Amino acid sequence: MRLSLLAAALLVCATYTADAQVTLRAKSRKRPPPVTTRPDLLGIKDAYVVELIAEPDTDAVTAQQAEFRQVLGQRNITFDERVSFSIAMNGISLETDSNNVDLIRNLTMVKRIWPLHTMTPPRVMAAQSNDGRLPFSHAMTGVDKLH
Repeated sequence: MRLSLLAAALLVCATYTADAQVTLRAKSRKRPPPVTTRPDLLGIKDAYVVELIAEPDTDAVTAQQAEFRQVLGQRNITFDERVSFSIAMNGISLETDSNNVDLIRNLTMVKRIWPLHTMTPPRVMAAQSNDGRLPFSHAMTGVDKLH
């Protein structure tokens, strides 16, 4: 039991460390300037997720995404593809002029289109404790009793 609690504690620590590394890498990338009226919801200018009608994780996904790209080219709709999705959803994240959104929305293969947003995480409040005992995480995981 003690070993599993210790393993759980180590897993939590590793997860927070990995999240911190990803956050640091993400902060170093340059992003388009945000456009928003809400301070907690930042819009990424001219970036959208387009969901297509074929069911995800099927053979039709690749073909439909290729057809979607081809149709955009035929209609002279310029875009920069950011990411394509095929397992959880059938869709493509792209950057295009906001004037093209209605044209894309009206394509028969398009199920839905969403503007991209980023959420600002809530401010983390520092814990205040006058307790001189071992940290709470040590007591909860049993590490304090191992030594």
